[in-house]
Amino acid sequence: MPNTTRKIETPRQAILRAAVEKYGPGAQQMKAIEELGELIRALARADDPDNIAEEMADVEIMLGQLRIILGNDADVERWKVKKLQRLSITENLPAVDAVPVVHGRWNVILNPFWDAECSECGYAKKTGWEWGFCPNCGAKMDGERRDES
Repeated sequence: MPNTTRKIETPRQAILRAAVEKYGPGAQQMKAIEELGELIRALARADDPDNIAEEMADVEIMLGQLRIILGNDADVERWKVKKLQRLSITENLPAVDAVPVVHGRWNVILNPFWDAECSECGYAKKTGWEWGFCPNCGAKMDGERRDES
């Protein structure tokens, strides 16, 4: 006897499916990208909690439509379980021993191969200017001097 059970569509799912059918999958995928961008902008401004909530609602609605378009509900749920398990593991990690922050700066050097060196360890790098830390010793490159004891 064939399995005739079907998942019952909720009113919310029916609305999402109707929107996909009306506007088309391609248009709704582009709309999802637009709504994600609006949420990013709202989060970056972080000055209007109601606007952030509104943009989050838009993104959740578009994610529901993407699930319909892509037919990947099971895959999304599988990934959510994996990621939540990983998050629960990291939340239970014990505290780590910490060391004081070492502050440094990139010093200009006149060398045909390198143009900056770490004030703390002497690590030289051609492209070091944009780095906020020394990859060799971990010094935070904020221009401050070490505490003198």
